[in-house]
Amino acid sequence: MKKIVISSLTALALSSFPMIAMADTNSGSPSSAVMSAKQYETYLVNQNTPMATTILSKFEVLSASEQGKFLKALSDPSALTMTTNVNNNAIAPSVTPSIVPGGGGGPVNGTFTNYNSYTIEYSVGNIPLIKYNEDITYTTSNNVITQINGSEAYVAYDYDPVVGTSLQSTMPEIVNNQAEIFAVFGIGAGVGSGYVQTGTVHLNMICNYWGGVSSTNNYEA
Repeated sequence: MKKIVISSLTALALSSFPMIAMADTNSGSPSSAVMSAKQYETYLVNQNTPMATTILSKFEVLSASEQGKFLKALSDPSALTMTTNVNNNAIAPSVTPSIVPGGGGGPVNGTFTNYNSYTIEYSVGNIPLIKYNEDITYTTSNNVITQINGSEAYVAYDYDPVVGTSLQSTMPEIVNNQAEIFAVFGIGAGVGSGYVQTGTVHLNMICNYWGGVSSTNNYEA
């Protein structure tokens, strides 16, 4: 899994969005790389969301040195960590498929509906920055996936001030008795929907007929 290439986006973000004034957090002199602590706090306040408030609280308790390291990390992809989460929840919990050793699925008699979701989140330390989500709901009848009831993919949040990202496409389908969803997100330099795209982030999830998730994958291009 490649890191989001934020460092290559920073200069473009500054030239395309001059309203983001930067300052060196150590010297106080103008810089093209680092947002000041005050500027980042103002940015979060202007987002006016519960998540932004949470991030602001986490940021404010950092020491001045830690804040400086965090702000520099916004333009350093090696400082980002990624976590993933898979959730599956049968909407008809009375149906209990028998799972054989090795991950195979036993017979699933009757009809049931299952909901699966897959998320990836990028953060610096314990401060989250960008989160992507995709989910799918589908019906299985006597070991056969009969239909996809619904699906969606979206940017749950983006609180990196030099990176913009949004959904480009999503494709749910049934292939070889598996429910699949593939989502593509654009990513680039800028703020909100006004970013200049420089790449894509891909999320893939494949679900099986007994309600589990067979595989997930994410990559950048």
